[in-house]
Parts: sequence; structure tokens; C-alpha cells
Amino acid sequence: MVASVYTRLIFAENPIMHKVTGIILAGGKSSRFGSNKALAVLHGKTLISYSLEALHPLCEQMVVSASDPDFARFGFPVIPDNFAQAGPLSGLEACIKAFPSEKYLVTGCDTPLAGTLIFQQLLEALGDHDAAVMSTTDGRAEPLIACYSNRVYPWILKLLTEGQYKASELLQHIDCKYLLPENQDSLHNINTLADMEKQVQKYPFPRPKAPKLLMITGTGRDCGKTWLGCEIIRIAAKKEAVTALKVSPHFHPLNEGMKILIENEFFILSQETTMSEKDSGRFLQAGAQTSLYLQLRPGFEALAYQAIKPLLNDHFVVCESGGLFKAAEPELLILVKRGEIPANKKHILTYSPLIVESPDGRPAASAMWIEDWLKEV
Repeated sequence: MVASVYTRLIFAENPIMHKVTGIILAGGKSSRFGSNKALAVLHGKTLISYSLEALHPLCEQMVVSASDPDFARFGFPVIPDNFAQAGPLSGLEACIKAFPSEKYLVTGCDTPLAGTLIFQQLLEALGDHDAAVMSTTDGRAEPLIACYSNRVYPWILKLLTEGQYKASELLQHIDCKYLLPENQDSLHNINTLADMEKQVQKYPFPRPKAPKLLMITGTGRDCGKTWLGCEIIRIAAKKEAVTALKVSPHFHPLNEGMKILIENEFFILSQETTMSEKDSGRFLQAGAQTSLYLQLRPGFEALAYQAIKPLLNDHFVVCESGGLFKAAEPELLILVKRGEIPANKKHILTYSPLIVESPDGRPAASAMWIEDWLKEV
């Protein structure tokens, strides 16, 4: 009887039925994350991209559950909920109704470690069950990392109609097969920026190469990093668009000319809008098209770089600080040396920097040398 009800509700509207449809649930508010976490970047890819890539090899069609039509840029249909403020269960209902299939592979947009293998195991385990669902070792089911038969639709519709919006409630009414993943970490989802940083620290990728990034660090204050940065910008700006980036581990009040672009508990990224005498303003005077200022808590370099990267617009980037060399491999790392290299700076030598002497705070870097180097970039 369940199947016949489902047929009347859905298949009569659309006689085309696929075998497997992948559903990415991306309609959450991301309130704890502070911005749309589906579009947050981890190791060079948006979180939703990990989910799309995990499901795509196993599905005849893919669909994104979201109210924001901007998700269409990923190349798949975007389906809004039919039940407002009803959570992921409503997303399931809308997508199943819009795309009749025999089976549905389902995941959220925030589980980057849940790869194709997990969903292949779920698909194979479904058999005659209504659902195959991943579970933790302590017995907690993950209804949003699952494979569902089309037979679950009447129950989803019934629960929503009765105002019961918890996805876990669905599992109480259907026949489920529960699986344990080989790696429990693969079920971890990202809800906060701290979760994102833990993911970066626990599963570090090699530092991404940044071929148009030049970093300038120094042996101390007043060694001439900003002066050299301005000289390089003046010359580079004649050839192409330049973005200047200053990084500081200290959090100071921003001047009126600074526009905050990203702000959270780990870093503040702002953009200079005036040609002030601040370092960021001097970079604009030197010819930078954009001047950014990053105030960063140590230990969150990778997270900050991933957030900044989409804003660089493929410009030539002059970064006045070595504060990001743990997160990205620049085309060139320059160490401005004034006096002896202090003990807390000697680790920079492991990154093979170009050492530029600066006996009086004016680095000995001629315009000709800079121009010759830029021709090679």
C-alpha cells in the first residue's frame, strides 16, 4: 500500500524514474558558522564540492536542497523546501518529490571526509531495507549520511504534516540497516570555524603553491619590510594588477578608512579604502589596486588563507609578512635582514628565503633586481 500511495503522489506527476539520485542538503542557516558554510573553502575547495564529488560517481542525477538559487553555479538543480523552517527533512521531501527515483543517496554540505566509498557501502547495503544509515560506535545514527528507498516518502510527508521535523524521527518508522564506517572521523561535520580549523590541523594537506604570491618577512621592527613592499608594488603595478596584504598577529582598533570584509574569533580581514599613512594606505599610494589587512590569531593561518584566497582575484600579491608561509608556498619568500637573525626567526631559514640586507631600514634591493625577478614570474 505504501508503494501505491507513493505512486499516486509522485510518479503520476513525473513518469521518469531514475535508479539513484544524489541529494545534497545545503539549506541550513549556518548560524554557528557565521556565514554560509556550504561555500566555505577547505584546502582550496568549497565544503559543498566535497559532497558533490563524493556522490556524483554513484548517481544518475544530482540535486541540491537549498533556497539560494546561487547554488545553481555548481551545475545541478536547486530545489527549495515545500515546508518552511522544517529542517533537512523538508529538504528531503522536496527533492524526492521533484526527482522520482528508486534510491536516494543523501548527505549534508558539511562532511568533507565522507567520501565516495562510504556512499557506495550504503548503496550496496540498502537491499530490501527502507534505508541504510551510517552510525557512530556509540550507536548514534546519522540520518543525513544515508541511502533511502523511495518507500520512505509517505513517512516523510506524514511527519512534516504533523509538525515533526527531526530527521532522526523518520528512522523510528522505517526498516533501517545501520553501518559503521572504517574511520569514525569520516562522519564528523563542520558547524563552526573551530571545527574547520580542527579539520585543517588533523588532516593537513600539503601547502598549496601560490605562483603569484610574494611574501616579505623580516628580522624585527623597522627593518624595512613595508618600504621594500612599496618598491615592489610600484614596479609590479606597471605590469599587472597588484593586491597588497599585510598580516599582523595583533588586534588593534581599525581606522575609519578600513572596511571589514570578514570578522570572526580567529581573524579579522579588512580592506583599506584611503591612501593614509598607515602601511595599508602606503600600499595603495604605491599602486596596489587592493590593500588588505589581516589580523590573525597564531595557529589559524590555513583557515585564514583559505578565506582570503577567493578575494585575491588572480592578482599579483605582495604580502608584507611571513605570517602565512605555513599555509601557502609563495613564489618567493624574502627575509629582510637588519642585524642578526633572532632565535625566534631562524625557523624561517627552513623555507629557503631570499635574504636581503637592510643595514639602515632601507633594504638593498635595486629596481633593476626587482624588474628582472618579475620578468620570471
